[in-house]
Amino acid sequence: MSAFSDVLQPTSKRETRWANDVKLLNATEDLGWIVGTDGESVIVEGTQIQRFEIRQADSATFLPHDRPLITAPVLESQTWDGRAQERRTKHRVILVELAASTILDEQTLDVDDARVSATPHPSDGSILLEAGEGQDGSTVFIVHAGSVDIEVEQILENVTAAGFSPTGDRLLLTPHPNFDSNAAILRWPALERMASLSPSDLDLEGDLFEFYGCFLDDDAILLKTYEHGLILCDGTLTPTARLDLTQPAFPDDIEIESVLGIGHRAFAVGIWSDGSSISTIWTLD
Repeated sequence: MSAFSDVLQPTSKRETRWANDVKLLNATEDLGWIVGTDGESVIVEGTQIQRFEIRQADSATFLPHDRPLITAPVLESQTWDGRAQERRTKHRVILVELAASTILDEQTLDVDDARVSATPHPSDGSILLEAGEGQDGSTVFIVHAGSVDIEVEQILENVTAAGFSPTGDRLLLTPHPNFDSNAAILRWPALERMASLSPSDLDLEGDLFEFYGCFLDDDAILLKTYEHGLILCDGTLTPTARLDLTQPAFPDDIEIESVLGIGHRAFAVGIWSDGSSISTIWTLD
């Protein structure tokens, strides 16, 4: 396993003892700790391998003192047409102590059959958990962790928490396609709306913005649209440019699948091109 900088230079490397079917959830920057799941348990590898009986975990976020915060669905057994099945219901939020190999605290998110992603704040220690329930919407929770416990509070509904500004004073929201069409910036932690951008502001029709978006620095925000590529905005969501990713190596019919900010004015783009998916890294001049 290797870690890379935002310009794809290797920064650290380690050999793992994982089976091929283990999915990586997270790792510390120096790869001293790595967390993954094989579906049946969470596997943590540091100086030794630890297993926690947490099934189908979908996120892991490292807190200070090597304590991962892990999310996973609550699974309930049901019988349908004479056959036993498992159904995802609510969601678990679990604080793990690696030094003692134990679970310190656990809370439950009141969502149904959700997929949860985690966004840590760059400095204040809080973590946003976004529980997506497909067409039924989404719920954003904030988690504060103490030394041995966690507090969870619902703060937003039916939006995507796309990410924090590097200084942590603003939160970028992108719309849930079934509920809204605007991107917005909230002041953090007050959650006051500071700016918004709608399709009509760009003289474009329809639900323009997808749920992918990110801060590239405090004065640059990238938004993905359904049919108009990537739009670059300043720190107040004022559009400044449309980014053209056309390259000689790509056919004319490339499709942007995903966008992720990875560093100062650097971002990763998943591109579907010529029948295959390609991961690319871009930087702004």
